[in-house]
Amino acid sequence: MELDTKNERERYDARAKQVLQNELAVNSCGYKGFVQALQKPYVSYYDRISSRVQKSTTVVELGAGDGQHSLHISELSDNFTATDISPVSLELLESRLHKEGARVKTQVADMVELPFEDNSVDVVTSAGSLSYADPTQVDAEILRVLKPEGCFICVDSLNHNPVYKMNRYIHYLRGHRTKATLRRMPTSKRLRALTQHFSEVEIEYFGSISFTVPLLHRLFGNGVATTISGFFDGIPVFNRMAFKFVLCAVKPIKTP
Repeated sequence: MELDTKNERERYDARAKQVLQNELAVNSCGYKGFVQALQKPYVSYYDRISSRVQKSTTVVELGAGDGQHSLHISELSDNFTATDISPVSLELLESRLHKEGARVKTQVADMVELPFEDNSVDVVTSAGSLSYADPTQVDAEILRVLKPEGCFICVDSLNHNPVYKMNRYIHYLRGHRTKATLRRMPTSKRLRALTQHFSEVEIEYFGSISFTVPLLHRLFGNGVATTISGFFDGIPVFNRMAFKFVLCAVKPIKTP
């Protein structure tokens, strides 16, 4: 196992263990606790999952962590498996979802070597996990496990905006993330490499000026801050500076 991957697993294991042992409060599942102006990419992510997932749909979530976004999927599908490299995080996930009255199957799994058969999964989802393993291997595994006409749906961050890059580097210096995740943050090049193997590719971009939201919120309030942020998101030239993106891509019946 790569050293950075091992370090990430140990860090998330330790954090989840602290929550479980001390019964610390965690945010409720979903995105409702996020600042309003930062909710839009997650609204789109959830909507796209809802449009693709039914009770019989086989769904695998990559890098599910402590289950922040797992409840929504569990409410839609009876064949949902939440995966993560951190077993203790999955224990926390199960605890959180059980408190919400949901049942979920979990599987300890490395994204570069998924324990699923070829062409066996209808939908693969990911919320913020693409930087936690080798991009080429992760992309190949997603494509391998998806059935023909299966769908990959993800929400993640882009690594072009210098403000967000600096913020991530500060988190690295504080020991909140590994250096490898900085190198692996998705870029336009990464998206092109991934989506070339898919059809019906749709990408939305959000938060090109999210770093101004705290100031806008103080000056004008939540509603105006959200409107201003959304206005800039609607201008294509700002897409490259986006904070978040939502990707929905369908595996073709015949792959190259």
